[in-house]
Amino acid sequence: MGHPVLRERARPLDKSDIKSAVVQRLIDDMIDTMHEYRGVGLAGPQVHEGLRVFVALLDEDPDSDSEASVLINPEIVPDADSMHEGWEG
Repeated sequence: MGHPVLRERARPLDKSDIKSAVVQRLIDDMIDTMHEYRGVGLAGPQVHEGLRVFVALLDEDPDSDSEASVLINPEIVPDADSMHEGWEG
C-alpha cells in the first residue's frame, strides 16, 4: 500500500547531510507543504524521501503563523508495554 519508500526503514542523516543545500531545501519544502495542506506534521517518507527527518507544528492550537519544529533522526521509544493499533490521519 502506498509508495515503496513507506515500507522501508528511513536512512539517518549525517551532520554533513543536514548542512547540505539539498536537505535544507527538502526541509523548507516539507514545511511549505505541511502549511499548504493545513497539516501538523510531515515525515520524509511521506514525501517519498527515505530520510529520517520530520517537521511538525508543536503548538497546542497550531495555525498558519505557527513556527515549525524540525526533528532530525528521531527515535520512537515506547513508554508502556501495551500497543494500540489504528489508522492515522
